[in-house]
Amino acid sequence: MKQLLKFGFKYLKKKWYYLYLGIYIIFSIFVIIRPLLLGSVIDVITEKKQNELFVFVGAFFLISFLIKIFSVLLNKIYLYIDTEAAYISNINIIKKLYRVSYLNICKEDPVVLNQKINNDCNVIINFGISFFRDIISNVCNLLFISAIIIYQIPVVAIVLFILIFLYIRIYHFSKERIYKVSFQMKESQTKFFAGICSTLTGIKSIRNNGFIDKVFEKQENLFNDYYETLENRQDILNIYDLANSSISLIAQIFILLYGGLQVMKGNMSIGFLTAASTYFSTIIQSTNYFLSLGENYQETLASYNRLLPYLSMKEIPYGKLRLGSINSIKFDNVRFQYFENMQLFCINEEIKSEIFIG
Repeated sequence: MKQLLKFGFKYLKKKWYYLYLGIYIIFSIFVIIRPLLLGSVIDVITEKKQNELFVFVGAFFLISFLIKIFSVLLNKIYLYIDTEAAYISNINIIKKLYRVSYLNICKEDPVVLNQKINNDCNVIINFGISFFRDIISNVCNLLFISAIIIYQIPVVAIVLFILIFLYIRIYHFSKERIYKVSFQMKESQTKFFAGICSTLTGIKSIRNNGFIDKVFEKQENLFNDYYETLENRQDILNIYDLANSSISLIAQIFILLYGGLQVMKGNMSIGFLTAASTYFSTIIQSTNYFLSLGENYQETLASYNRLLPYLSMKEIPYGKLRLGSINSIKFDNVRFQYFENMQLFCINEEIKSEIFIG
């Protein structure tokens, strides 16, 4: 996790990112407050408190309006830092490839390499930007909303803890399979789209050599492989999402039944039941986030592991000494060869010159 986040934050505009986090914290607090205000509006309506109605409706309107304003501002800042960081990370890795031995990459399809670098850099940058943002938001949700629910309806809090335990068990059962199929899907996706690009860039050569049928047969095989891995990944995610959705639905049914009975007995107001229902959905989503964080981490880790071989390639050392003048150049047993027994030439020569390079 540390290395993955380090890669993502390396390319972020730090000042803009910290501004983004600060605004998002305020945005999250307003989102938490809004259901309480809506519940208060419902309560003053049922209790026919006309003066208080204008106060709570005004407060609800102001909070809702600020949420919309902050949402637009957050989207604009996110677009800037995400696009900038993704571009810089792409270019830096390409520059890295310019500084390593060509033998390391000469066997790779340039189109495949481009797809891999571009897609995986974007995935890692997105994960890095959203990591602390979503951690802060969802921790706030869990702490504040859990405190409200525990204080008002402790029975529901017990059910909440049971559901959290079930979520954790589901994730641990699914995480290794999700990582495996995600890695396979990314590999086949890269090859498939690279194949599409190759069929277009190589039209002249393919037609002149009569390779049309073979090229499209190969592309058909790439598509079949890609679809198979895509289907396998979707099947696993569907099972995972179905289990989570079922638990969330059970939670909603429980809060409606239990809360409805408490309202009928006069132990709870309709407004708080409305807020509690919204809060319960929010806290389930926040819990689900921390479990899906593991899923997202596994998928992002697959992207990072695909880039890791290029990041760890040894760079060719280049000298930094600038010579004032050159009087002669001497070749002392300078040879060029492939492997050990395929020498093309060997030079032993001294070239003298009166030309000075300044």
